[in-house]
Amino acid sequence: MTDPDPSGATGDQAILERLRSTLAFVFDVPPATITPDTRLADLPQWSSLSFIVLMTAIENDFGRRPNRERAWEATMVGDLLSIIRDGESLPNGTA
Repeated sequence: MTDPDPSGATGDQAILERLRSTLAFVFDVPPATITPDTRLADLPQWSSLSFIVLMTAIENDFGRRPNRERAWEATMVGDLLSIIRDGESLPNGTA
């Protein structure tokens, strides 16, 4: 299990804040520019390779394995929220 969000945010808001940080790191964009309505295809350098990098980063940052088929069909950042929430928890120490 991952540590609680240090900002005190709960639920989807906490997931969104962490996801924004992950996306900002992977795509080298300011977190403030990422909203639930941001189209994934509009992120700089979005590609099938960056998708794999993003899924690996999500596994590491959230300790959850997202369903890759659902994630591949996601078109907006907001789509990733439920995919992360519904993802399979990784055993301790594997993320």
